[in-house]
Amino acid sequence: MKWLKGIGLALIPFNLHDYPIALTLGCYLLSCAVIFYTDRFALPARERRKNAPKYGRNRDRIDHLARLPVIALVFAGFFAISWRPLYAAAGTMSFFIIFTGISRAKFKFIREPLVFSDIALVADVFKYKTIFYASSLNIVFWIVAFLYVFGVSALYMYFEPTILPERSRLFWVLVMVGIAAGPWGLLFYGPVNRPTAALVQRLVKAINVKMNTVRFGTFASVVFHFIIWLGVKRDKIVAELSEILRAAVHDLIGHEEAPLIIVWQSESFIDMRHFGVDSDQASDGRPVAQAGGAMGALEQCLRGRLHAAHRICRPERPCARRHPRRCQLSLSPCRALCRYRLARKAQARRLAHAFHSSL
Repeated sequence: MKWLKGIGLALIPFNLHDYPIALTLGCYLLSCAVIFYTDRFALPARERRKNAPKYGRNRDRIDHLARLPVIALVFAGFFAISWRPLYAAAGTMSFFIIFTGISRAKFKFIREPLVFSDIALVADVFKYKTIFYASSLNIVFWIVAFLYVFGVSALYMYFEPTILPERSRLFWVLVMVGIAAGPWGLLFYGPVNRPTAALVQRLVKAINVKMNTVRFGTFASVVFHFIIWLGVKRDKIVAELSEILRAAVHDLIGHEEAPLIIVWQSESFIDMRHFGVDSDQASDGRPVAQAGGAMGALEQCLRGRLHAAHRICRPERPCARRHPRRCQLSLSPCRALCRYRLARKAQARRLAHAFHSSL
């Protein structure tokens, strides 16, 4: 061990963490190099050649430069929670590589790379594994993922020294958190969102998922598409988020209990009396049925089995000539069908009479 330690000291005659700015910048550039190399694996080589952009080398350089702020924000996020440059570099590279792997797996099954709307389906992936071809997400997967995320993070936290300044620690922590999280929050602010969305739209040009994945990589492409979408629907999204936040605050501080309203939509072939619902409590939809009959629209209760549907759909003219047999609930679907046909014929006669009267 002493021999290995001596070799290490011979190879590196100084402490890297004595130069925090240079070390942080070097770790960031190393992350960029690794990410630029691994992003190409989001699509197979044939698809990359097929969807290669034809904007020229100058546009390729601009595309590479446009990815740097996205990588910097992710790097800042890992750095803000640790103040360890090596850990931030490892976390950033792992983050982008995981997104690249997910995009490649999605393309393998449905021939489409990862898009930003897929983020909303993350919870459903774990619920419906078979539908999303994620049957491999078993207990072994979770053990390996847990050990990788928390185990490797713990090793970095233990062995790598922090470069957090000794003086005003809380101030610097808050500053770094603001740098890491502030730009994401400002995207929802109108004066910042609108010019940013316009700039990204000019950069991306065509909304082509495969081409933009080749141009910017998986995660940067997801971010750019999200910014463009947010620029179009920002007001609606901000309003929905405000309502969610307001409801969460009300739940925390407490408020008067609101009345509980239960809406039960059952299928038409279910008899609620089998579930203990009294027939007198069933909703009476006769006014709705009468309005629907006037318009010839009673199709929704052709096969009703509810007691309320029995009262609604009982036809005035039974169809015993062709269908004398009745069902157990004294409601024959054919009778409702006859009622529906009669109503449609009456409506047709009214329309014809109105047409001839206009002549």
